[in-house]
Amino acid sequence: MKKFAAFLFASILMLSCCIVTNAALPETIMPLWDNISSMETDIYFSGTDGTAEADLSGKSGVTEISGTLTVYRKTLLGWRTVGSDSATVEDWIIALSVDFTGEIGVEYKAVFDVSVTRNGIVETETKTVYRTC
Repeated sequence: MKKFAAFLFASILMLSCCIVTNAALPETIMPLWDNISSMETDIYFSGTDGTAEADLSGKSGVTEISGTLTVYRKTLLGWRTVGSDSATVEDWIIALSVDFTGEIGVEYKAVFDVSVTRNGIVETETKTVYRTC
Protein backbone atom coordinates (compact mmCIF):
# COMPACT_ATOMS: atom_id res chain seq x y z
CA MET A 1 0.00 0.00 0.00
CA LYS A 2 2.88 2.38 0.82
CA LYS A 3 4.48 1.67 -2.56
CA PHE A 4 1.21 2.41 -4.35
CA ALA A 5 0.74 5.70 -2.45
CA ALA A 6 4.33 6.73 -3.21
CA PHE A 7 3.86 5.84 -6.88
CA LEU A 8 0.58 7.79 -7.03
CA PHE A 9 2.15 10.83 -5.32
CA ALA A 10 5.17 10.74 -7.67
CA SER A 11 2.88 10.42 -10.70
CA ILE A 12 0.81 13.44 -9.62
CA LEU A 13 3.99 15.50 -9.13
CA MET A 14 5.32 14.56 -12.57
CA LEU A 15 2.01 15.31 -14.28
CA SER A 16 1.74 18.68 -12.60
CA CYS A 17 5.11 19.62 -14.13
CA CYS A 18 3.79 18.78 -17.59
CA ILE A 19 0.66 20.91 -17.49
CA VAL A 20 0.93 23.80 -19.94
CA THR A 21 -0.84 27.05 -19.25
CA ASN A 22 -1.56 29.70 -21.84
CA ALA A 23 -2.22 33.35 -21.19
CA ALA A 24 -4.08 35.52 -23.62
CA LEU A 25 -1.82 38.12 -25.23
CA PRO A 26 -3.07 41.36 -26.71
CA GLU A 27 -3.11 41.67 -30.50
CA THR A 28 -0.63 44.55 -30.37
CA ILE A 29 2.02 44.95 -27.73
CA MET A 30 2.60 48.62 -27.00
CA PRO A 31 6.05 49.69 -25.86
CA LEU A 32 6.40 51.61 -22.61
CA TRP A 33 7.87 54.90 -23.74
CA ASP A 34 8.62 57.83 -21.45
CA ASN A 35 8.71 60.60 -24.08
CA ILE A 36 6.95 59.07 -27.11
CA SER A 37 3.18 58.85 -27.66
CA SER A 38 3.23 57.10 -31.05
CA MET A 39 5.77 56.08 -33.66
CA GLU A 40 4.95 54.80 -37.16
CA THR A 41 7.10 53.66 -40.08
CA ASP A 42 6.02 52.10 -43.38
CA ILE A 43 6.99 51.56 -47.02
CA TYR A 44 4.48 51.85 -49.88
CA PHE A 45 4.87 50.80 -53.50
CA SER A 46 2.93 51.82 -56.59
CA GLY A 47 4.56 49.72 -59.26
CA THR A 48 8.24 50.54 -58.83
CA ASP A 49 7.64 53.97 -57.26
CA GLY A 50 8.46 53.57 -53.59
CA THR A 51 7.88 55.85 -50.63
CA ALA A 52 8.97 55.32 -47.05
CA GLU A 53 7.23 57.41 -44.42
CA ALA A 54 7.84 57.81 -40.71
CA ASP A 55 6.29 59.98 -38.06
CA LEU A 56 6.52 60.37 -34.33
CA SER A 57 4.36 62.20 -31.80
CA GLY A 58 5.92 63.06 -28.47
CA LYS A 59 4.21 63.32 -25.11
CA SER A 60 3.31 66.66 -23.59
CA GLY A 61 6.43 68.61 -22.69
CA VAL A 62 8.67 67.30 -25.48
CA THR A 63 11.08 70.05 -26.49
CA GLU A 64 13.14 68.45 -29.27
CA ILE A 65 12.99 65.50 -31.65
CA SER A 66 15.85 64.39 -33.91
CA GLY A 67 15.08 61.72 -36.47
CA THR A 68 16.55 59.93 -39.45
CA LEU A 69 14.68 57.72 -41.90
CA THR A 70 16.91 55.55 -44.08
CA VAL A 71 15.78 53.18 -46.83
CA TYR A 72 17.89 50.17 -47.75
CA ARG A 73 17.77 47.70 -50.65
CA LYS A 74 18.70 44.07 -50.05
CA THR A 75 21.55 42.84 -52.26
CA LEU A 76 23.67 39.70 -52.37
CA LEU A 77 26.32 41.53 -50.34
CA GLY A 78 23.94 42.93 -47.69
CA TRP A 79 21.87 46.10 -47.35
CA ARG A 80 22.65 49.11 -49.59
CA THR A 81 21.34 52.61 -48.80
CA VAL A 82 18.98 54.00 -51.45
CA GLY A 83 17.85 57.19 -49.70
CA SER A 84 17.61 59.05 -46.43
CA ASP A 85 15.87 62.01 -44.79
CA SER A 86 16.59 63.60 -41.42
CA ALA A 87 15.52 66.57 -39.35
CA THR A 88 15.67 68.08 -35.89
CA VAL A 89 12.61 69.96 -34.67
CA GLU A 90 11.90 71.90 -31.51
CA ASP A 91 8.37 70.55 -31.39
CA TRP A 92 6.41 67.47 -30.30
CA ILE A 93 5.94 65.94 -33.77
CA ILE A 94 8.20 64.96 -36.67
CA ALA A 95 7.41 63.48 -40.09
CA LEU A 96 9.97 62.24 -42.63
CA SER A 97 9.68 60.64 -46.07
CA VAL A 98 11.97 59.16 -48.70
CA ASP A 99 10.94 58.60 -52.34
CA PHE A 100 12.86 55.98 -54.30
CA THR A 101 12.61 53.68 -57.30
CA GLY A 102 12.19 50.03 -56.39
CA GLU A 103 12.82 46.86 -58.29
CA ILE A 104 10.08 44.24 -58.54
CA GLY A 105 10.78 41.25 -56.30
CA VAL A 106 13.50 42.99 -54.26
CA GLU A 107 13.22 43.47 -50.49
CA TYR A 108 13.56 46.92 -48.94
CA LYS A 109 13.71 48.11 -45.36
CA ALA A 110 13.08 51.48 -43.76
CA VAL A 111 14.84 52.29 -40.49
CA PHE A 112 13.51 55.18 -38.38
CA ASP A 113 15.96 56.30 -35.68
CA VAL A 114 14.84 59.01 -33.25
CA SER A 115 15.88 60.75 -30.07
CA VAL A 116 13.20 62.60 -28.14
CA THR A 117 13.96 65.12 -25.36
CA ARG A 118 11.51 65.94 -22.57
CA ASN A 119 12.38 67.49 -19.20
CA GLY A 120 16.08 67.08 -20.02
CA ILE A 121 15.70 63.30 -20.50
CA VAL A 122 16.64 61.91 -23.93
CA GLU A 123 14.88 58.76 -25.09
CA THR A 124 16.07 56.93 -28.21
CA GLU A 125 14.11 54.45 -30.28
CA THR A 126 14.41 52.62 -33.62
CA LYS A 127 11.64 51.14 -35.73
CA THR A 128 12.34 49.01 -38.80
CA VAL A 129 9.90 47.73 -41.42
CA TYR A 130 10.48 45.40 -44.38
CA ARG A 131 8.58 45.34 -47.69
CA THR A 132 9.09 43.66 -51.06
CA CYS A 133 8.46 45.69 -54.21
